Amino acid sequence: MKMIDLENSFLESGYIKESDNFFTRNKNDSDRYVENFGIQWEKFQKTQLDSFTGNSLTESRLVNCSGWNLNSLKGKLLLELGSGAGRFTEIFLKYGAIVVSVELSNAAYVNYRNNKNNNLFIIKDSLVNFNLKGVKFDYVFCYGVAQHVPNPINVYQTSVKNLKSNTGLLTIDHYWKRLGNKIPCFIYYNKYLWRPLTTKLSPKHLLILVKIISIIFLPFDIILKRIFPWKIYKIIKILIPIPLSNYFGVFGIKQDFKTILNWCVMDTFDMLGAKYDEPWTIDQLKSVAMSLDLESYEIKTVTNNGNGLILNGLAKRQNIK
Repeated sequence: MKMIDLENSFLESGYIKESDNFFTRNKNDSDRYVENFGIQWEKFQKTQLDSFTGNSLTESRLVNCSGWNLNSLKGKLLLELGSGAGRFTEIFLKYGAIVVSVELSNAAYVNYRNNKNNNLFIIKDSLVNFNLKGVKFDYVFCYGVAQHVPNPINVYQTSVKNLKSNTGLLTIDHYWKRLGNKIPCFIYYNKYLWRPLTTKLSPKHLLILVKIISIIFLPFDIILKRIFPWKIYKIIKILIPIPLSNYFGVFGIKQDFKTILNWCVMDTFDMLGAKYDEPWTIDQLKSVAMSLDLESYEIKTVTNNGNGLILNGLAKRQNIK
């Protein structure tokens, strides 16, 4: 598809051109529930970008989770549902994809600045409401989003709806409720113990609180992680449920204290500030996958450098008469 045709499709679909390759709908209050993500990625604009860290954490995660051959992205139309600061956008552009990136929060502006490119079109809109007349995508990508919307099923349906028939590929990840529905998540993941309180704070106040907690407790948490075996450390974290994302010893993250603290504040704020956080069991994801209009799909789990559950799928084939 020619770039001018793509731009015309945005305008015909009711989007307003705010600047070059940046489109939005009429402003309303629908983005209030994602205010925390706008604040988060304005504060940590480049923290996760491979070009900034000097490693390939993002690219490796993309390949490992999706199974995509990135060299096949060149010249293909790719829909990114939820972008944050653009850590994955950067990889798609690196391999030559034409990217339409949909982001409801003000992180859309961060991604625009980080990855401004003739092949990148930013749409500031709800991904569930996203509708582009006459355009289907070779690839649909949605990581770090499904669990953070009011109704996660809508994310899956929107992703499939925008796939090009016969050849379109999608990949979606989702937080994993690893021990099923009978055991409350807060028993083994302490953020769910605190979220009923932290989600009532304004995002700005929560960020200040997270910074204070991280500065005070991260040094002690690093000591615990350094001296105890992993299983003992996890038991201690259950018994002393201080909510901290500790990146000490994590491959690909620079191990100076300033960097570890920065990642700690970023990720702790992320897990405590999102208005919605709905992890799923494997059976829940299977049930949804079976209801989608896909030719085939696979579900896999990723426990290292990933969000847990991954759905990869191929668009439904259409009979050619």
